[in-house]
Amino acid sequence: MTPDEKANGIITAMSAGTAAIAAMPPVVDVAVFAAAIGGSVVGIATCYGKSISKGNATDLVMQFMKYGGIAFTGGKLISGVLKATGAAYAAGGLIDAALYTTMSYAIGVTAKAYFKDNIRDPSELKKIYKNATKK
Repeated sequence: MTPDEKANGIITAMSAGTAAIAAMPPVVDVAVFAAAIGGSVVGIATCYGKSISKGNATDLVMQFMKYGGIAFTGGKLISGVLKATGAAYAAGGLIDAALYTTMSYAIGVTAKAYFKDNIRDPSELKKIYKNATKK
């Protein structure tokens, strides 16, 4: 299996896996999401012979999450309000599932570019992230 195939497998698995996090209560879900994605970023780095600590991977994930900007913040605000009402918990969970799946895919693609192609320019990484959210 090539490094790209391994990395793509990790990206696919983390995108599918993070949808389940949406069922968790607000705030808890964000912490679990960041930890899960951090571990996946470590795995993507390993595919390309790079080493990164879990802490540094989490920092990198947080950097990438900022590229989502208002989309993440707005989505979490809406889903949090829906979940908090109790009556619309399922609707909030659906919003979170779509948000987490999209974000984890975009973070994975951005991490792949970061480690494989050594892209470090924040504006270039942001473009990669934004393009990945459109797929």
